Amino acid sequence: MGKILCTLVVLLTWACTVFYSSTVLAQELKLGAIFPLTGPLAYEGNANFRGVEVAIEAQNEKGGISGKKLRLVVGDAPDPKAGAGEAERLISVENIKLIMGTFSSSISYAASEVANKYSVPYFETNAISDPLTERGFKYFWRTSTRGSDFAQMVADFTKGVLAPMLGISPNKLRIAIANEDTLYGTTNTKYLEKILPAVGLTNIVAKESYSSKSVDLSSLVIKMKARKPDIFMVTSYTADAMLLVRQAKEMGFNVKVWQGMGAGYGQPAFAQALGRDSEYILDVNVPSTFINRKVVPGLDEFMRRYQKKYGEPYEGILSQLSYTGAIAVLDIIKRAGSLDVDAIAKAAWGTDIPSWSTPVGWGVKFNGPGQPHPGQNARALPYISQWKNKQQQVIWPMEARYTDPVLPMPTWKERGN
Repeated sequence: MGKILCTLVVLLTWACTVFYSSTVLAQELKLGAIFPLTGPLAYEGNANFRGVEVAIEAQNEKGGISGKKLRLVVGDAPDPKAGAGEAERLISVENIKLIMGTFSSSISYAASEVANKYSVPYFETNAISDPLTERGFKYFWRTSTRGSDFAQMVADFTKGVLAPMLGISPNKLRIAIANEDTLYGTTNTKYLEKILPAVGLTNIVAKESYSSKSVDLSSLVIKMKARKPDIFMVTSYTADAMLLVRQAKEMGFNVKVWQGMGAGYGQPAFAQALGRDSEYILDVNVPSTFINRKVVPGLDEFMRRYQKKYGEPYEGILSQLSYTGAIAVLDIIKRAGSLDVDAIAKAAWGTDIPSWSTPVGWGVKFNGPGQPHPGQNARALPYISQWKNKQQQVIWPMEARYTDPVLPMPTWKERGN
């Protein structure tokens, strides 16, 4: 009798546990997130992940979606191989029906290939490489800008603003280009080479690539210095951007305009580490917090939430980008009414968020199937900022301008630091 009673108790406990677990699972929506949280891109990856995390927390405070709380299941992908592996794990083991990520174009490319194989919706909130939306995937959407958008903004700004400021005809401006050699850097340079001549910026005097893992970029600096460019357009991640600036100063490489092409040149760590040596450098990127507040409603609310959650003031650019992207994704899920792939797709294609109505300014409307770059947010646009007093202050476009540009840059000797 005692054994029977014990058995009944065990079975009842097991049944209650299964029932409770099933009830909890039925009351939540699991969403996947893949970012490089460790490895060489950990700084940027964690910044992006925080934006998604804040968006999820804010939505849960409102009751979740359709009465269900949201839960992030996270994959750490420091490289493309890990990205593919984590996508496989999230889909096959964790039964994830929708994934957000990833910051790195190379990682996104690999992870979204796996998601495409399983017909799982994949929303890229940052990685900018054009090839991501050139594949024509049925269930891939990008809420942020493309590398070609960066190049087009830089080309237009250089011709329309920099050339007059410097007093040099656009076709006479000496332009040197350099890039780190992953998909991100090579894509940026590919589009600069195509777009600059198209707007009359034809005097490209140098083009070089390098590894972002390099510990010495002096050979690159020597080559660039020898070509005497007026404008140096360079794509770097954070560590190599810092190294390049330091060695440029050591070797007396001066330019009238140092134009960063996103990534490392937009990070607070860049200015914190370099101090006054970061002054006057330009970056084309998403907007910083030093922007005309009228065009970024919701930014102050995000900053408040960020500080409350992480115990430090928000000073970056990446978290608000992924936060805005995640908000758009959550809106899609709400309108879809479930995580059914076809319902998500229908809601995604119907997204229509006006420009100048989000924490990064741009709106959201995706290019449809059959259009060039299907799944690309047609309303995403980059901004050009300048580092001043360790602040990345928006100088272009005019609607978003926080301050006027200060150019040409003083030489290292003139700075006296």
